[in-house]
Amino acid sequence: MKKVKVIFSALCCLLISSAAFAETSSKTVKEYSLKNGIPVYYIENTDNQIDNVSIVVKGGRTWLMPEQSGLEKALFTMMARGSNSYNYNKRQQISYEKNASIVHSEFDYASVLSLLSPNYYLKELLPVLTDGFMKPVYPKQVYDMVITEFSQSIQSTYNDPWSLLRKTVSDYVYKGHPYEATTNATQDSLGNITIAEMKNLHKSVLDSRRICVIAICRMNPEELVDQLNSSLGTIKALNTTLPEVEINGVSVSGDSVVLTHPAATGTGYAAYAFTSPSMKSDDYIPADIASSIYSTTMYNIVRSKYGACYSTGSFVAESEAGYGLEYFYMVSNLNEFAKAAEEARNIMASGKYVAKLNDDGTYEFATIDSVLEGTKNSLINSIYGSATSTGGRAGLLCSALIGYDNIDAYNLMIDKIHAVTADDVIRVFNKYWIEQPMRLFAVVGPESEGIELK
Repeated sequence: MKKVKVIFSALCCLLISSAAFAETSSKTVKEYSLKNGIPVYYIENTDNQIDNVSIVVKGGRTWLMPEQSGLEKALFTMMARGSNSYNYNKRQQISYEKNASIVHSEFDYASVLSLLSPNYYLKELLPVLTDGFMKPVYPKQVYDMVITEFSQSIQSTYNDPWSLLRKTVSDYVYKGHPYEATTNATQDSLGNITIAEMKNLHKSVLDSRRICVIAICRMNPEELVDQLNSSLGTIKALNTTLPEVEINGVSVSGDSVVLTHPAATGTGYAAYAFTSPSMKSDDYIPADIASSIYSTTMYNIVRSKYGACYSTGSFVAESEAGYGLEYFYMVSNLNEFAKAAEEARNIMASGKYVAKLNDDGTYEFATIDSVLEGTKNSLINSIYGSATSTGGRAGLLCSALIGYDNIDAYNLMIDKIHAVTADDVIRVFNKYWIEQPMRLFAVVGPESEGIELK
């Protein structure tokens, strides 16, 4: 079955529930179904020589328990490294000879296995992708390599105070939440990532109800569908109930959390966390813009005037259960940075923007309105910039698919960015940065153990 849709939009988006898919305004998007109902969304690649075919599987960390953190990533890593017909060494040879690769990505609500290939090799290499997805193998040498990589990543986080700070914030904010499970392995979950558990998870992944395909390529679409029918088209729908996970917002409050770390000797790393709007909220875009404008004011006050830290800024997470941060990297004065941050916060809340610090230590103020259009354009450019390659375009499609459930998500986002006013920016800043409670997290050197920070 084929459906052809011409969609005029600024950016590419995807809807998993209604099987809809869109690309840029110059593209004709063709929607197909495999014989088992798996949707295939096809865009002809006329921009470059590299094609992308991605298998998207609904699920992600929200379908896992905390003690299973990293399990789906491990499974998709094994899929990318070897299969029944193409073992690890054969994959390495193909990658070298064909300049192609199979990569994986994990999100809150899905995982993705992708083939990046020169278009003249795509037909030949599609079976490598589908065989890896459907028939992964688990040789001990490759499994041990994956576990070692996971272990090194965990250790790297604990060795770096800045990474440890970000992990600590997430751990506290999402305790008891569906986001408590993480896409990456943790110290507590690493021992649970076994070959047996991956095989068990793989059984549930092979469910046609959970799968769709995104193809940005030059291959004839009918030929592509025919080839996929011989592999992915044979996957059945399981007779099980798919999980329905309710994602509620988080509440950020509580006493300060201060850790010590030898690598933070002589300095410190700190962040104020607060509840921020869901990415599906009307407040999200204004809050994202507010964080960008506020970051400049923070830098000019906290860093430039007071020299309280090496770098500083603020952001809000693009998440259904969002939180925001004011962060302070390499704090030089643990007793003063909070006062400087409060000064910056109060100035922004009053509707002012610190454009620069004068030589005499006074501020040069500007209105929010005077920097609003430039900030909007930067945000729009960042969205467009993420889709400059075939892989980037496919990634943006997956993000729309997984995060927004809306075929026109990024087009609507552009419209929302243009609609934001200075009053919107000031309103959301006061609502989330001022009226919401903040919780301080910090990692300091051993010499500062026991310090009271607020």
